[in-house]
Amino acid sequence: MDAARRTMGLNVDKVKAKLDICRESLKKGYGGVFDGGFLNLFCFDFFDFCRTLHKFLIRINEEEEALGDVYLCLTQIMVCIKYLEKTIQLEIKRVVSISAARQHFLDRLYCRLDHLWSCVTSLSKKDYEKVANITIEENSFVALMDFILEQIKPYTNYKDDDSKLSTSTEINVSASMEQAVLVSTQIRGRVNIVIGHTLAFANVALESDKKALSALSQTVLRECIAWQTECELGLKQPNHYNVSNCRVKASSLENALYKLEDFINEALLRLVYRCLLDFEKFSIEKLRILMNQCEPDDPTIDEIVADFDVNLDRTTQIGIFAVCFAPNKQIGTLVRNCLSSFESLDSCIIPSLYAKGSGQLYSQLLECHFKEEVNNFKTAILEIADSQEFTVCFYDLLNQYLKDNEKNYNSLSLQEITQMGEILKQHFLLPINQKVLLKSGNCFQLFKKFCFMLSECQAILQTSERVDTKRVMKRFKILRSKLHRLIKGLSDDDINDCSEMFVHSGRENELNSTGIKSSLSVLSKSYGFIPLNEGRKSLSPANQHAKERRRESLRTAMFRRQKSAKTEELFNSYKNFSESLQITEILEQLSFTSIVPV
Repeated sequence: MDAARRTMGLNVDKVKAKLDICRESLKKGYGGVFDGGFLNLFCFDFFDFCRTLHKFLIRINEEEEALGDVYLCLTQIMVCIKYLEKTIQLEIKRVVSISAARQHFLDRLYCRLDHLWSCVTSLSKKDYEKVANITIEENSFVALMDFILEQIKPYTNYKDDDSKLSTSTEINVSASMEQAVLVSTQIRGRVNIVIGHTLAFANVALESDKKALSALSQTVLRECIAWQTECELGLKQPNHYNVSNCRVKASSLENALYKLEDFINEALLRLVYRCLLDFEKFSIEKLRILMNQCEPDDPTIDEIVADFDVNLDRTTQIGIFAVCFAPNKQIGTLVRNCLSSFESLDSCIIPSLYAKGSGQLYSQLLECHFKEEVNNFKTAILEIADSQEFTVCFYDLLNQYLKDNEKNYNSLSLQEITQMGEILKQHFLLPINQKVLLKSGNCFQLFKKFCFMLSECQAILQTSERVDTKRVMKRFKILRSKLHRLIKGLSDDDINDCSEMFVHSGRENELNSTGIKSSLSVLSKSYGFIPLNEGRKSLSPANQHAKERRRESLRTAMFRRQKSAKTEELFNSYKNFSESLQITEILEQLSFTSIVPV
């Protein structure tokens, strides 16, 4: 292994030397057409390095989290090579030097090679030399919720099927208040981070969701403090302590966490529709046209650019959750690669639109790169999203749009909802999601009817000025009816066919008078908990039983739609939280100031 490491070190040095030559030529003001011969030599050395790296990686445990960083670096390097080649081809075709583009991709290449080498060096260290690092997935909202709920399990009213375990839990909670204080302190720290993730999401969430996210975060923090205080009271005054009070407060915290997660799951899917729609609304091409038509100091440009930036921020938040929900490392790496590319493009793509001359070619290259990453991101998100929940979310949005238009008709808003319908249609056109429809012939036919009605709604909007608005609304109501049947088909098929994608539990979803309502919208098809390596010490070992916990937990209904009288009562109880609390009030009570970045 040491020999492989030394060989890789030599190969990395060769690759870096090639980049150094390119960098020096740029510093000297090289102005001619860039010779592409260096790229062949660079690729030869790089692929030689990859062959050595492959021999090294097959000896590494596949569960090593650091492998994800290696895959990400390799993916980014391939992207940079691809666009560096496009740059050279465009230079040769136009007989002009596009130095800014070369500089951009060469800098990214150099940076990724450095990062790749640091990852390989970390992997090659002995176990006792490795430093325990908290990865993004480990510190994510999803993983932290798992740890918190697993830790709090012995202190709640949760009843395990195993009577022996329940008895031992009673004895443990009653006997060791010191342990309870320690656990409550640990949970308080993790709750702070969870709320931090929530507030980061709330900053870019839809305006209609921000207030609820703020109130739910405040509730979680309040319940956490109350339980921690109760545990400390039991340690200080054991003679006057009542175990039931501790259990009640722990249960209240648990329920508050469930409410928070449920609402974030719903808000996340709504944000996905908005974000994917805004990629078209605020495209680079439209920005370029607007900048050519308006004066540089026109406030309209600033507003559009601000909307573009907000959408990129939303993309980042969606991507953070998507990485955690990804069914495999490949999809997760694809999402992380898109986020990394967006981050590198964010600082230069808008300024490039103001460039003149050869700078416009640079702008076009960046636009091409951006479009490709948007398509990759969109495909990954649509592949990760659960078909039934994604459809239910669109049903809720369509229902709301129809209510708004019945009060105040607006054809532009109806066009917007049909564009969201196209996003749902694209979701089902992906091969992996077509399998969901093909499990039942009825579902496939229902989907075809939905697509036909969606095209009918798009057609009538084209002539809406000459058509009575009541006819337009009637057509959209028919679309809603077709969509409702599709949801019912997906739900019935899910209940009758115990697919591996779904995990059964006691959690039930709701039905309301207008149709199926999503109370457990989530981004993931299979939200199963994957335990971390036993050797990792960065988080509590409470995750050892997390998988069993999740199978029985309220959180693991995972998209099953079951009718129950208790469901509506449960959902209504979720709505009973304060609406007068603001995000700033929560920040004042938190002891942290930042979140671990992607």
